[in-house]
Amino acid sequence: MAQGAQLVVFDREACALYAEALGEHLEPDEYAVIMSRSKKDSAPRPGGVDVRRWWPSLQWERVHGRAPDEEDTDGREEPEFDEDDGFVPAGDRAAIKDFIARFKREGDPLRLLIVNAMLLTGFDAPVEQALFLDRGLRAHTLMQAIARTNRRYPGKDAGLVLDYWGVFDNLKAALAEFAAADLAGLFEDTEALITRFPGLLDQALVIVAGTANGSARRRMLRVMRHLTDNPSEAERFERLVKEAESVFETLAPDPRLAPHLPRYLELLEVYAAWRQGTRRDGAVSEELRHKTRELVQQSIGFDRLRVDLPSAAIDAGFLDALASAADLTPAEKATDIEAAVAHEITVRGEDDPLGKALAERLARLQERRARDAQLTLAGLKEWESLVSDHLAERDHVVSLGLDEVGALTHAVLRRASSCDEDEQLLAVSRAASDHWGSIAGFPGWSERPDVVKGLHKALVRELIAYPDTRPLASNQQVIADLMAALATTDHPPR
Repeated sequence: MAQGAQLVVFDREACALYAEALGEHLEPDEYAVIMSRSKKDSAPRPGGVDVRRWWPSLQWERVHGRAPDEEDTDGREEPEFDEDDGFVPAGDRAAIKDFIARFKREGDPLRLLIVNAMLLTGFDAPVEQALFLDRGLRAHTLMQAIARTNRRYPGKDAGLVLDYWGVFDNLKAALAEFAAADLAGLFEDTEALITRFPGLLDQALVIVAGTANGSARRRMLRVMRHLTDNPSEAERFERLVKEAESVFETLAPDPRLAPHLPRYLELLEVYAAWRQGTRRDGAVSEELRHKTRELVQQSIGFDRLRVDLPSAAIDAGFLDALASAADLTPAEKATDIEAAVAHEITVRGEDDPLGKALAERLARLQERRARDAQLTLAGLKEWESLVSDHLAERDHVVSLGLDEVGALTHAVLRRASSCDEDEQLLAVSRAASDHWGSIAGFPGWSERPDVVKGLHKALVRELIAYPDTRPLASNQQVIADLMAALATTDHPPR
């Protein structure tokens, strides 16, 4: 998560003044002054600040209890700095190298660098989220400082420049040497972002208008139905949510956002319902970004969302739980079944035979629902049968006592064979498991043509060996399905 900041000030004395003031609010290891020394540095005049106290090596010593040396910073980045009238002794250089490394390190408490002339150019730190300007910058120095703050980083779409000096009051003159094309998209006034934010919220909420009545679960099912039936609207809805989140993450805790927070939270609840209902991988709390996640936790609570928006996977108790939901209509229950089944198919993968059978039946039910004006109780029974039949098939496979390879083989052959309960299918399935273990039972086997060919030949021989399975040996689609199903057992080394 990007959260570093750089404070650029007028001179060394300003560096020291800011450091003294920030010391009232921050811990010593949370900020650092990066500056050179000057031969003019001496005891302060009465009432002045002692610049020497903020020489980098002395700051480092206050935190670590000893002076820095080169061994502390072996292999770390060598700093570059703009021309000034200063010099950097070895101890300061070692301290600065360590400060830079810590600033870039995820999770390190050092989040603020106070600079005057150093680290303005040639400093690569995409972790930097904010740039505070309290001195004038021009031309390539200003351009690099803005571009560094804007560098993409996990959890960061754009940086924030806070101008206390007035650089942006005459930005055209400050960047006069650059063509307009070079400056396009480089910066945008925060007022424009504040103005855009409510518009993004309105556009997103219009898409799901009419889904807000009833219990939280019923709202979730309505949102799922509407967005599932309108994939282009679902794509647009997700894009608008992410754009709004990006603006919020960039500007928060700007007080100008406050009037729009209720609508933002409303949108986030709808988004959570959509993501939770469709059983997306990963919890909503993990997907949202830092500031948004904190806002939801403080205002709504993720525990409450999990209770209000239940989304069960297909298991033995799924249909019983659905039957007990007396407030849901048959159409809403079918929507919940559809989402659970779609998730089961995704988890199993496109080449899993049980997943394929489930997907084919799901597609037929979806086509029928699109034709019918209303789902009746009889229609709901078909959706419930989809789940109960799948669970029965799963239990049947377990009862056969086959391992994963044998179960996959049996499922493929059973779908293609006319016989229902045939010992010959079981014999081929157990043999397939043995062949897989001796030929292909190692990570990455499916990427080896010789291994695939050997397993293919062994499986065909087993099919030919039995009268009931012999016709399947010449069915190229069955063989292709079988090899694709077995390939799902391969887990190549990372």
